[in-house]
Amino acid sequence: MTTYANIRVRLKNGTDTVEFHACDGSPEQLGYSLASASFWESVRNGTVTGNEAQALSFLESVAKKGFLPDADYIYEIDLGCYSDSSYGKSCDETRTPLLQALLINRNINPIILRLLTGASPSHLSSEHANSADNTSSAVSQKSGADLISAVSPSASSDSAGNENLKSKLKWVSRYFKIAELVSTWSKDPSSKVGAIIVGDKGQIISQGYNGFPRGVADTSERYNTREIKYKLVVHAEMNAILNALYNGSSVVGAAIYIHNLPVCQECAKAIIQAGISEVFIDTRVNERWQEAWNFSKMMFSECGVKCYYYNERENTLTTI
Repeated sequence: MTTYANIRVRLKNGTDTVEFHACDGSPEQLGYSLASASFWESVRNGTVTGNEAQALSFLESVAKKGFLPDADYIYEIDLGCYSDSSYGKSCDETRTPLLQALLINRNINPIILRLLTGASPSHLSSEHANSADNTSSAVSQKSGADLISAVSPSASSDSAGNENLKSKLKWVSRYFKIAELVSTWSKDPSSKVGAIIVGDKGQIISQGYNGFPRGVADTSERYNTREIKYKLVVHAEMNAILNALYNGSSVVGAAIYIHNLPVCQECAKAIIQAGISEVFIDTRVNERWQEAWNFSKMMFSECGVKCYYYNERENTLTTI
């Protein structure tokens, strides 16, 4: 889902600051563009720096010059030091390193990637999944390689390992297709989410989609009134867990596959308490869900619940 907001970009070029603004723009997309722009062109003493002329040209192509007093988001771009560049909501003093926007963008500038990992792009998987869910307020340049972890059918050099990986990806794909089918049963006009719980023998234990509790009238009027809908709806993950309980089935040690949205903190609590050990998602975390996912990922990490991102188009499975 695209977020539209007033955005201000402050470009520090060494001597002064040049203001730009984008009205009714997407802060998520602009962050990706700024983080991977070609004006970040050189490395000096271990620091990525930007070309002023190219940066001005880039910004003039995506925004307008001038000060925007009522901006919802502010990007601080320091051409002298990439790692000092940041972004955040104008009403929030907390700043997020621009690096986080870079790592969830698949078109990574090779100059920056080489500094982060010490490797050329061809040495890495094409999928750099959801590193923006790192909850640290700052990201070390040396940690870049640790934030990128992916597997694909071509990742293994031996045929046996390759076949095992292909088989795993085949079943992951199948489970997500089932979760996608389950999502279509939801009557929510704006978000249709499906979840299935799979046991350690590959058996499907339970399914769930976002909807109202059993017996509660799920009229279109209620679904189209957000204040009412949010008070009545049960999330897909929670429904899958509760349906298993309703049928007397244990989900301890099982995996849950969620199609169409990441896991909110409330569902993360239920997943942990139910004893589920693996979480699979097929959706990149956008800005709207970032805060909730950060809390979920923090809890999963502390409790030992493994998380994976599946990219259907590229058929890759990534640890997140």
